[in-house]
Amino acid sequence: MKKTISIILALVMALSVFAVMTMAETPDFTYEVISEEDKTCKITGAKEGTVDLVIPEEIDGYKVVFIDNRAFWSNPEIETVQIADTVERIGQLVFSKTAFYKNEANWEDGVLYIGKFVIVAKTTLTGEYTIKEGTTVMADAAFRDRKELTKVVIPEGMTNISLLAFRGCEALAEVVIPSTVKSISGYAFVNCFALKTVALPEGLESIGLMAFNNCGLTEITIPASVEKIEDYAFCNSVDLAKIEVAEGNENFSSKDGILYDKEQTTLIFAPASVDYSNVTFPETVTVIGKGAFVGATFEEVVIPEGVTTIGEAAFEKCENLKKITIPASVTEIADNAFNMCNEEFCIDAPVGSYAYEYAQENDMLPDAIPGDVTGDGKVSAIDARWVLQYVAGMRAFTAKQFETADVNGDGKISAFDARKILQVAAGVQ
Repeated sequence: MKKTISIILALVMALSVFAVMTMAETPDFTYEVISEEDKTCKITGAKEGTVDLVIPEEIDGYKVVFIDNRAFWSNPEIETVQIADTVERIGQLVFSKTAFYKNEANWEDGVLYIGKFVIVAKTTLTGEYTIKEGTTVMADAAFRDRKELTKVVIPEGMTNISLLAFRGCEALAEVVIPSTVKSISGYAFVNCFALKTVALPEGLESIGLMAFNNCGLTEITIPASVEKIEDYAFCNSVDLAKIEVAEGNENFSSKDGILYDKEQTTLIFAPASVDYSNVTFPETVTVIGKGAFVGATFEEVVIPEGVTTIGEAAFEKCENLKKITIPASVTEIADNAFNMCNEEFCIDAPVGSYAYEYAQENDMLPDAIPGDVTGDGKVSAIDARWVLQYVAGMRAFTAKQFETADVNGDGKISAFDARKILQVAAGVQ
């Protein structure tokens, strides 16, 4: 029955994708349907020989909302362009091979505009730049890799900072974002090393995938209006020490500079430079989210009892991390949760727990001194007593304790192991 349901779901998904990617052609354009329900489409090309390009509001009953990447690469003859107000997004390199693009008269101080749309800036753009008033749509990657751009002022009326908008703007130290901006798209500020602070406006609703990845932020405040933060939004920003959430936010919260969901059941992201000596994790946490501790600098960490899930890349690039203690409550660990950690990295977990089995399968169990059950660096009568308590069901052992207690290596713990430990402690053998 489960197999049948899976096949049906797969077919439904395949049909859904087919519907979204439906391609069509008119005498003037090729296009793809985005949504049958909303009756929207994206333009993917124009007929050969087009000179005066007019993007219509509608094609075959579908509202034109998007012009796809490189849509007009095969139309070098295009000299003039008009774009309907229905268009909400323009992809990358849409006009770059056209006569319109190559005509210097169409550029304003090194930036190409078409009506209310800012298309792209020249690579020579430097210093401070204010986007023209009346501009409401920014094309994808409009200012990407403008490495000497230091400040950008975005005008009122702009609602979205586009995909890859400022990626690689290494000298960008200031961005003025107006209250009209509702979303920051994915990868918008990746590799903006000089961007130490940014004031996110009240009214902002979403922050996209990896939006501030590997940038220079030291702290940031999430406005009360934010409803969605996509995965890895702040990862690899090594100087980031604190994330605060404004009072009144109904979706997110913060504690000790760490970002959580509102109920603090999911730890979303812990900045790399948080002072972990003062951090206590809420007892309510059950999920360590995707990329939650990417690049963290601690050497040891204890996952609180009650956590059930450790997500994708949760501890990736924790180059100092040597040991993580995981409770028996954890029942799910992503395969790549500990990518690129310290070469000495190990997992300490109760024997028989999910984490113990995971560590065993991935060769992450800790090295052990035979007989040193207490972990104090020596073998004594106390270690033997602990073993006897375990045998009697009075004490639970972690993975490391089990390994050290099983001195004869037979895969189980018995009074014989306790006797051997006493002999070692007494120097008999």
